[in-house]
Amino acid sequence: MDNEPVATSPRPSAATAQPWIITLTVVLVRLVMGATFAFSGFAKAIDPWGTYYKITEYILTLGWDALLPAALFAAFALPAAEMTLGVIVAVGAYRRSAPVLMLLMMAVMLPLTLWLAVTRAVPDCGCFGDAWVLSNNATFAKNVVLAVGAVFLLVVGRKTRGLYGPAVQWMVAVATFALALFISWQGYFVQPLLDFRPYKIGTKLLATAPSDEAQDYLFVYEKQGEIHEFTIDDVPDEEDGWTFVARKPIAPSRPDLSEGRQFAIVDGDSDDVS
Repeated sequence: MDNEPVATSPRPSAATAQPWIITLTVVLVRLVMGATFAFSGFAKAIDPWGTYYKITEYILTLGWDALLPAALFAAFALPAAEMTLGVIVAVGAYRRSAPVLMLLMMAVMLPLTLWLAVTRAVPDCGCFGDAWVLSNNATFAKNVVLAVGAVFLLVVGRKTRGLYGPAVQWMVAVATFALALFISWQGYFVQPLLDFRPYKIGTKLLATAPSDEAQDYLFVYEKQGEIHEFTIDDVPDEEDGWTFVARKPIAPSRPDLSEGRQFAIVDGDSDDVS
């Protein structure tokens, strides 16, 4: 009887040794960090032309004209890298290397966005394309939060398992990278899959034609030889002696394009004929 085997509890693994609250926090940080990077990459990938123009703007502003030939390559590679990194972090793949890659990216983006926040050399960073335009200050604050999150995942996140093991996680990365390149190809050669541009197809560039509603008219009344024009809001009471004479349309005003959109059509003499 004394030699009978006794059941013992299994030894906890490294992935289950931490408290559940830490595990939950790691999962939430992964989802937030992953979603931010994936959305940033997707927003750039759907409009590679816009990404190319923004990268070119950075290069010219910094005076690094020699890098201009690489702008188009970067317009494809950067969104694919961000989108892939975001997805693998969200699913908990590459728990050691993914946070390191995020920190390397933040090592470049933090000084750059701090410079933008101080100098305003570029109006906005273009981090989320035209889908979501952030101020330079908000962009720098966002990158500080992302850097802190990457450090947290690097230090704590390695003990929390992901959705996929080493045998599958490389497939997730390759599939995401290929998808990002396809999205960029579609936006470059055809049209963006989702169009957030200010002048996407179907956008009305001019105001609509004037309608026949009453508020588009002036009403002419006469009283004791006096002629006066009234709008629909202040038409007089005929009991006060006013007699309706006629109505005439109000000349439509030119559309105001100064707010929200800057659009111009320039002729050969450089005159604005919008």
